[in-house]
Amino acid sequence: ALAAVTLDKELRVVIVSGQGSELETFTYTTDSPKSITLRGSYSLKVRFSVSGVSTPLDQASIIVSRQGDVKNIVAFATKSKDGSLEGTFSWDTWENQFGPIVKDQGEWDVYIAIGHSSPKTALLTPVAKLEHAPGPVSPPLPGTVPVKTRIAEVSSSLSQKPDITHQFRPEERMVAAPVSFFFTAVTMLPTVAALGLMMHFGANVKGYYMQQRAEVANLFHAGVVGIIAIHLAFWIKFNLMQILPVLIPVEAATILLGIKLSSCFTHGEKTVKDKTA
Repeated sequence: ALAAVTLDKELRVVIVSGQGSELETFTYTTDSPKSITLRGSYSLKVRFSVSGVSTPLDQASIIVSRQGDVKNIVAFATKSKDGSLEGTFSWDTWENQFGPIVKDQGEWDVYIAIGHSSPKTALLTPVAKLEHAPGPVSPPLPGTVPVKTRIAEVSSSLSQKPDITHQFRPEERMVAAPVSFFFTAVTMLPTVAALGLMMHFGANVKGYYMQQRAEVANLFHAGVVGIIAIHLAFWIKFNLMQILPVLIPVEAATILLGIKLSSCFTHGEKTVKDKTA
């Protein structure tokens, strides 16, 4: 049956990029095999036709072997779109089976094998001589980071970092204590002047006419004086967190005493003057 099989002389050899696009096409006959340089990331497609007795696909293949070496790669043919047979070879296939390709290892022979995948029993027709060349450097995809850059970033993140130092705002320069006390005294002068004017015009700032609730009135005014003294201490020396634990209970007690004192006036307790009258 193999004697009746005839390999058509016209061949078409296509170099295909890693993305699948056809870069270069060679059309020639089996009488004059070509020398082709195939880069590392490219593939080689050999398209051929067989006439005569129908040959099963598993009996048509391309064989790539290195000159002077028994190693070879067999790529079984498949049907292409135009009905011809097609075999594909890439350097990745060779490296996966035999290891990395070393520079200057010579040429590889490409054959079309009819009848059997073994070079010893198949009918071999030489179609090309391959020379290996380094693959082109592919540009990085948008948004991706090169491997070397990623390795450098990881190494940098794992290295010891310098100690963290904080730069605080320089402390503000405070005014002298005598100036601060003088300013406090000046702010209290309007209050002292107001009390003096009230006494001058006959305001009751000394005595209280309530006889039964005099202690409540005294405690209330003591609370008011205490609140003023606490605010004065806050102004001169202490901060808010130190003042609040003292100020809150004093203010609460003063408010309660004020409510109690106001209720005395509301219920109309008689004063000492009313009793003498």
